Amino acid sequence: MIPQFGILGSGFGMYGYAPAVRQIGYPVLTLERYKDTLFARPELKRNLHDFIFFENEQDLIEQSDYLVIARQPSNQYRLVMDQISNLATKKHLFLEKPLTNSVANSSLMLNLIEEVGVSFTVAYLFKYSAWFGLIRSAVLETNHDISIEWEIPRTSSDWKNSVSDGGGPLNFYGVHFLWMLIHFGVNPQSIKITSSVNDFHISSDANVKISI
Repeated sequence: MIPQFGILGSGFGMYGYAPAVRQIGYPVLTLERYKDTLFARPELKRNLHDFIFFENEQDLIEQSDYLVIARQPSNQYRLVMDQISNLATKKHLFLEKPLTNSVANSSLMLNLIEEVGVSFTVAYLFKYSAWFGLIRSAVLETNHDISIEWEIPRTSSDWKNSVSDGGGPLNFYGVHFLWMLIHFGVNPQSIKITSSVNDFHISSDANVKISI
């Protein structure tokens, strides 16, 4: 039986996860209302025959063996909390970061997912970058302090610029570096973070400096 991959999320869910699912040879289960997004992207539009569309989320969730949830942080939190009994039957969940719009909500959500016993992955992609090994060597093989400065352009998406909505340079961008350093075995308490913008809210182009 062919595994059924469901995707909830019209942004990275469509242009990030959907091509990956198609590449491994499986159809994509998603929502009818995402069609405008698919038609707007030529690389997706030409493969519409690989998509199976559903009118509502409930049916899509129930028909999926594996489920990608790549929604805006506040919506993602509500979806998981409301659908936890159905999510518990999935073979695996793929969760986009930021998980929710606050650390407290993220902890609640992850604890609930772990309680029901479903396996999950949070999407951190830097390990697949060509320079990942270079930073790994710098962290693990030298005694020097490591400093990373990342310039971040302001985006057109309001929530990605707003900390209260789960965005901001740390939540939306810098969290990748935090995961990477912790993955290398760095003590989280030794990581120092500063930002060129107040309250980590992007009102113009900004940068995040991370040092250990």
